[in-house]
Amino acid sequence: MTDRTLILAIETSNPSSGPHGLLDDGTPAGPGVALGTNEERPSLIGHESLRESARQDDDLMPAIERLFRRHDAKPAQIARVAVSVGPGGYTGVRIAVAAAKLIAEASGARTVAVPSAQCAAWRIDRDTAPAVVCLASKRGAVHATVLPTRAWWDARGRDAVLALVGEEGVEETQRRLGEGRRWIAASCEVGVIDVEQVARLSPETLIGDRHLPETFVRWADANRVRIVEPIFSAQSVLEIAGGDRGCDPALLQPIYPREPDAVTQWRARKKSDI
Repeated sequence: MTDRTLILAIETSNPSSGPHGLLDDGTPAGPGVALGTNEERPSLIGHESLRESARQDDDLMPAIERLFRRHDAKPAQIARVAVSVGPGGYTGVRIAVAAAKLIAEASGARTVAVPSAQCAAWRIDRDTAPAVVCLASKRGAVHATVLPTRAWWDARGRDAVLALVGEEGVEETQRRLGEGRRWIAASCEVGVIDVEQVARLSPETLIGDRHLPETFVRWADANRVRIVEPIFSAQSVLEIAGGDRGCDPALLQPIYPREPDAVTQWRARKKSDI
């Protein structure tokens, strides 16, 4: 029997966000797939970027095939398939999750869901915290994830988050901070918010792309809050997933910030037909 020694990581959640190509440290950024060792701290074996010459969603499975072929990897060696599950582009997230499920089911691997907000911040300087990751911008609102520091949380952050998500929503962040876990490990998803709500959180940094609403940009400028571009990378997905044992592929689900437009339009059409 082949040893399961590999992790496959997939990142296609936000294809138009952040830098592409190689970062200063040589890390590949942008939509792609990565192969690493099946360890708590995985070592990168190889990376394959999705080709921009074609529709990137269509290149996902070919990119995985190229990666496997180049490193002589076999599906039976895959222990876990880690995927950036959103929020992000509806099609990109849906296809990535479907591909992860398919590969895991066929190979007998487990799946790991990596929130795209964690991936967006993974390669950003931790001194930017407390920060709010702003994804899926639409109609003046964003899907927000808070990246706290202990000092900010105790001084004002907990009460601000509590007002948005309620007591149950802050318990996990409180527990993780109590264990001394910071930054990515203590992130708290607060859902879709507008600029008034982000102002109540009073972060030092917004992590947001070129689609960040103008109201957020003006507020950040007026309050000397930094705006930092997110960095999406399959290697980040690989590293974040390292300590996660994973779940049954059937349980893997995307994070959708809002009901897809197609569903909203279908509901409206159905209602008008009644």
